[in-house]
Amino acid sequence: MNRCPDQVVEFLLETGIPENRLTPCLERCAQFGDLLVAANREVNLTRLTDDDDFWIKHVADSLAVVGLLPNLLDASLRICDIGCGAGLPAIPLALLNPELEVTALDGTRKKIDFVQNVKKAMALENLQPLWGRAEEIGHKKEYREAFDLLTLRAVGAAPKILPKCTHLLDPELGMMILYKTPNAIEKEYAETQHVARQLNVTIDLSPPFELPMDAGARQFLVVTPLD
Repeated sequence: MNRCPDQVVEFLLETGIPENRLTPCLERCAQFGDLLVAANREVNLTRLTDDDDFWIKHVADSLAVVGLLPNLLDASLRICDIGCGAGLPAIPLALLNPELEVTALDGTRKKIDFVQNVKKAMALENLQPLWGRAEEIGHKKEYREAFDLLTLRAVGAAPKILPKCTHLLDPELGMMILYKTPNAIEKEYAETQHVARQLNVTIDLSPPFELPMDAGARQFLVVTPLD
């Protein structure tokens, strides 16, 4: 994996990640990228394997959430990345802060097998791959209401996914963050609000922002339980 483009470095610095934390994180992300490209030759994990695509649409996109939640840099949070795919944002977050306890959840076995291989190859003790679906895992005692933060990236429409995930969330302190585009949020917002009222949660939106190198607009949809 080639060196991270300067535009991506600048973008991540602007999210609030200090340079002394960002530099080693990106070095390890490059190793993760090499593992991803190699595995993708054998198993279809992602269509984005070009170096720039990796840095922009995998790493920068994953870590942009630090601008919304700066405590991800230092806090000891229990995170579940739902529908993690090839480990995004789970792996970049685990690399950024070893104090995070990151569960990478996906219903596709080959993707969880890959995340398990990354965990072993990179000695990521704070990463826990988990094979299963949110609506099933949430019925298990050890996972129900067990997480401070749920991350959901590229998992489909918010109104359909929210009911499957809220039971994993700590009902007092938990937060759910969906990685979306402004266009997707606009299309889904009315129905998402309706579902949120049924689930007794509230919906907020981050300001939209642009990924580096004209890679597109992003926006976070933030879900928190009502008192």
